[in-house]
Amino acid sequence: DINSPRKAKEMFDRTGCDAVMICRASFGNPWIFKRTKHYLKTGELLAVPDVDIRIDTALDHLRLSIEKYGSFTGLIRMRSKLCWYLKGLPGASKLRSGLVLLPTEDEIIELFENYRQSLKDRDYGTKEDSQDTAGCKIRQT
Repeated sequence: DINSPRKAKEMFDRTGCDAVMICRASFGNPWIFKRTKHYLKTGELLAVPDVDIRIDTALDHLRLSIEKYGSFTGLIRMRSKLCWYLKGLPGASKLRSGLVLLPTEDEIIELFENYRQSLKDRDYGTKEDSQDTAGCKIRQT
């Protein structure tokens, strides 16, 4: 599996292939594509997006799903996908188990906002001057 910019470069260098496929590593991590492209071009690793950017992107993804599929179906389709955005964050497994049971958009938003605040209260992974260095915006198709 190609799950990081470094692994993509390693695969190109080791095999001489023309392309690599990034699939599962993009689930909840849409920044991997721009980060990989940048690394292959410059050798510089862009920062992994911080907690605020990850949560904001997850909630944007939820809103777009609801806009496209309606409240019930959009929410059901997104519950498991929202869990991907939490991968590797402290306490994420407990949050994921509650997330998949929530029946409304407002409850999911509240859960994410409370989680974000709990991480900030512990000074985990947020920066006042943070920006989406990976430049990812979810597109509506």
